[in-house]
Amino acid sequence: MLSNDNKKRKKLPIRVDLDEEDAEKFQSIQEEFKLKNKAEVLRFCVNKVYHGMALEIDEDLYNEINKIISSRHIKIRYAITNIDDFIKRAISEFLATLKKEWSLKNWSMRQTLSQEENDTAVALLELQLQKIPGVTIKDLEEYLKIDSNIIREHLGKFMEDALLDFRESRGKIYYYAH
Repeated sequence: MLSNDNKKRKKLPIRVDLDEEDAEKFQSIQEEFKLKNKAEVLRFCVNKVYHGMALEIDEDLYNEINKIISSRHIKIRYAITNIDDFIKRAISEFLATLKKEWSLKNWSMRQTLSQEENDTAVALLELQLQKIPGVTIKDLEEYLKIDSNIIREHLGKFMEDALLDFRESRGKIYYYAH
């Protein structure tokens, strides 16, 4: 059996000839991410692409972002020091916006539902304020005075659309809207 010392990783020597534009990009990556040598830049790029993190940004947009984040005021106020920080913050902000908009609590979003679905959503929200552990189908059935199969259908649709969560406790299923 081989020891761990003998199981060294095989190194793959690579020679890359870059045109002037790619060489500038390569140098820019090395400087922006403070990488010590060319091998680190290649490893960094391979890992970014492998993990699906490489984003292609239009050059005009890239320049506009770079111009904004180079402002001392922006760096101090938002702690954004590079384009990667900017992109991560932009994605987080957009996700937060989507979560607010795509919620049963959002009146505009509920207007996209049928009248029956909207009634179920409103009942769920009103009961949710009163019921600490969550709302059961029985609670909705008593409140709405409609068949539980219709309620189940609506709740199923809300679950598919990621508008609703549930948890089970003591044999009961409790629903709650985001």
